[in-house]
Amino acid sequence: MKKIVLFSVLIVLSGLLWSFVWYQNGWVDPESKPSVHPKLEHLYRLPKDTVLDYYDLLYQRLTEVPDLSQYHIRHLNLSHNRIEYYGGTEWPWGRKKPWRKFPKGVEIIDLSHNRLRGLTFENDSIPQLKAINASHNELKEVVLNSPQLEYCNLSHNDIFSLSFRGVSSYYRYEKGIPRGKKPHLRHLDISHNPSYVGEGLEELSGLDTISCSKCSTDSFIDFVTPESDRGCKAVFCVDTLLVKKKIKQLRYKVKVIQ
Repeated sequence: MKKIVLFSVLIVLSGLLWSFVWYQNGWVDPESKPSVHPKLEHLYRLPKDTVLDYYDLLYQRLTEVPDLSQYHIRHLNLSHNRIEYYGGTEWPWGRKKPWRKFPKGVEIIDLSHNRLRGLTFENDSIPQLKAINASHNELKEVVLNSPQLEYCNLSHNDIFSLSFRGVSSYYRYEKGIPRGKKPHLRHLDISHNPSYVGEGLEELSGLDTISCSKCSTDSFIDFVTPESDRGCKAVFCVDTLLVKKKIKQLRYKVKVIQ
């Protein structure tokens, strides 16, 4: 009798475990899911132009930035979701550009612990933005141009291209787009980005502190000219001090945090 009861309990527990795994990985039938995420639904019930100091949409399994442009939210937390991409210099015709989805007057945005591969703010797209946290994502290319930006956390990504003045170099040079204004960035956390070698730091003018541990740990191609030959040859190198060397080239002193 005890064996039968124990066996029944194990079957029930295994069923619950599999249900949880299926739900977390999004394998549930889409028709069985609620049409709107609960926290987002609660927000949409509020009148237009509602003013909020803080609102979080954590753990809502969002795959894109929702349209919150009808509200005033100073601090927006979108961390721990499934957002894969934000921004872009070109966007499909007829679709609302993602930076226009953010609330009016937003000053702090938390996009950490998502699945972001790209992050782009066009020139003055969010002019009031003072702080952004996009750590623990899958970022490779980041373009940030918000003149009031003071704090930026981009740690634990795989960034190789970083710009603080408008659009990426490709669009800037190929399409003749001018550079934006230099942001008033004070603190930058770029640590744990193995492919980052210091690009974009020269675009800043008043950085106070920078966290850059575990940067430039991946190999890169260095073109070396042998003394006996005029030709160049490609050599794979690793220089973990590349970012620090770039910092030393700046015209002002910056405190480096390990």
